[in-house]
Amino acid sequence: MLSGIRWASGRRLASADVIDEDFLQDLHRRMFGQVWGWAGTYRRSDKNLGAPWIEIAVQMRQLVGDAGAWLASEMDADEASVRLGHRLVSVHPFANGNGRHSRLASDCLARALGRETLTWRGGGSGSPGQIRAKYLTALRAADSGDIQPLIAFARSSAVGARADPRAALARERDLAGGDHGFAAAHHTG
Repeated sequence: MLSGIRWASGRRLASADVIDEDFLQDLHRRMFGQVWGWAGTYRRSDKNLGAPWIEIAVQMRQLVGDAGAWLASEMDADEASVRLGHRLVSVHPFANGNGRHSRLASDCLARALGRETLTWRGGGSGSPGQIRAKYLTALRAADSGDIQPLIAFARSSAVGARADPRAALARERDLAGGDHGFAAAHHTG
């Protein structure tokens, strides 16, 4: 995962680069290719969450098109970034790593739009379990159509966010559970 974070952090990205299906698959491959031979390849079986596997390619194209429309409408950068991540995990295109991938893709879009990376720390106070509980609450609100709590969670304590790739790994440990992120909310409600 660290190699994917370093790769993404070391690139100058335009928003069009990030909201590209090939980029999103390559990002997953760079994050997890040393662990899973199938990394970056859309799953070929149904799971208990996400789109039916046969619809993944279509839904990813729709997501990329929607993200382009969000940017053309001058949607706030944080909202567009968080919506990208939330939709990615809703599609759940890969067999594993979707939560971690969606958060890094969100970070890439935020940076491409001139913002600091997102912290995904919910204010940063509390134990990892408390932070995760805040995260899942925000995810459920987004699933129900209210994206604001998830934006607030993602953007809190943004000072110095992700200056060090090790901070991103620590963040992922705090959010660990299920598929390490967004997807866990879909398991429980």
